[in-house]
Order: sequence, then structure tokens, then C-alpha cells
Amino acid sequence: MAFISTISIVLFEQMWVLYVSLIIYGIVGKLSTNPVLIAVVANNAPRVGLATSFGIYNFIGMSASILAPYITGFITDATGNLDMGFYFAGALLVVGIIAVFFIDESGYNKVENVEKTN
Repeated sequence: MAFISTISIVLFEQMWVLYVSLIIYGIVGKLSTNPVLIAVVANNAPRVGLATSFGIYNFIGMSASILAPYITGFITDATGNLDMGFYFAGALLVVGIIAVFFIDESGYNKVENVEKTN
């Protein structure tokens, strides 16, 4: 949904599609992925370095927020089209989706196993 909403920002010219796309991205792109990413960091970070791990996670996210306008501007200057920045963002989302499939979750307890032990 995050990929579709990002790409639909440039594919459609109606303003209502832009509004709906931004709302959908806000819900599925940020509100739903941040808790999952925080859980992944918490499960994979050493307990003695948990605060440092969250600090690095936050640093990387904020670095992306700072670099995104510069990268988008560079792409716009190189191609002469602002739409390419959104296509690049969509491509990065696809890379992220593929990367999620490579997360090793074999060491985690399944929800039904956790409920039975309590």
C-alpha cells in the first residue's frame, strides 16, 4: 500500500487522489511500519546496547529525512522531471519490502507459544 500510494502521487492528476494517497501513506507508510521497525531493533539489539541501537536507528531515519530533499533535487535537476523522485522513493520501498523477507525470525517465539506459557 505504501508503494502504491507513493507512485499514485505522480501517476494521477486529480487533487483528491493526491489527498487520499498522502493519507494512505501516512497510515500504512509511517504509522504501521515504525512500530514494526522498533520491534525488530529491540529484538536484534544486545540488551546492554539497546539505547545506542535505538539512537543509531533514529539517526539513520533522520539522516534520510535530511538527505531526501537533496537527492530529490539532484534527480530533478538531472532528469528535468520531479516525478522521478517519487519513482525513486517507490523503488526504495520495493527494496525495503524485499529486505523484510530476509529477516531471520527463527529465534522468536510465536504468539500462540507465548500465550500458552503465561
